[in-house]
Amino acid sequence: MKTKPLLFFIFFLIGCFIFFKFDRVLREGVLSSGDMIKGFFWNTTESISNAYHKYFNQAEEIEILMQYKDKYEQEKLKNMEILQDYDELARFYQIPMPQYSEIFPAHLSSYVELGNYKKVWITTKAKGEPNQFYGLVLNQSVVGIATEDENGRMIGYLNGDPQCSYGVFIGKKKIQGIFKSAGANKAVVDFVPIGSVIEVGDEVVTNGKDGIFFEGIKVGRVTAINEVRGSLSVEIDLEMKHIDLSYVWLIIKGE
Repeated sequence: MKTKPLLFFIFFLIGCFIFFKFDRVLREGVLSSGDMIKGFFWNTTESISNAYHKYFNQAEEIEILMQYKDKYEQEKLKNMEILQDYDELARFYQIPMPQYSEIFPAHLSSYVELGNYKKVWITTKAKGEPNQFYGLVLNQSVVGIATEDENGRMIGYLNGDPQCSYGVFIGKKKIQGIFKSAGANKAVVDFVPIGSVIEVGDEVVTNGKDGIFFEGIKVGRVTAINEVRGSLSVEIDLEMKHIDLSYVWLIIKGE
């Protein structure tokens, strides 16, 4: 009779060992299954939406697309002229050609944590590297940053998440500072030198010195200026206050 409790205890230990041994594999399997389900749901929803627009809003969609096409062609020609002029100058002065940033479409596919709308999983064909950060942009404005987690999955920290931080310029004098999220739709620029000439209403843009963004992408505008521990802390009104699960641009900055 005493052997039954002993056998039960042994089987219990074996079960625990198996569970903890394969816990990581099981968790990764669950995550992969979840991604497949979310991907299927998104693709189905998107197909229905596309079908609706195709058959009911066709004329309006065509007009909008034609406007975008015309603007795209204009910008493409302008860029061709600028690049040609730069190439000629670079060859004349023997300046090495810069490495331009790569820009990929990326989909904010789902939220990482329940009730947290500033931390998202990202689906993209872009190949990242460990411990590197990448820019997320929509409508020519910053929406956040992205990096790979320990499992190689791309995760995004949107404006408002405590881990979202990058370098910025303030105003026409290009005063440097570090963007930091300060709540759901609040943000500040810290480590701004005392005596910097800054005014309420000044535009805040990326400075291109952090290896995440190139220079000049819109972030927001100055709303208040405070002195904190020997430097200025500048409150800003974000250009992109809220973003739903959607497509954005992921920037892998060139050298």
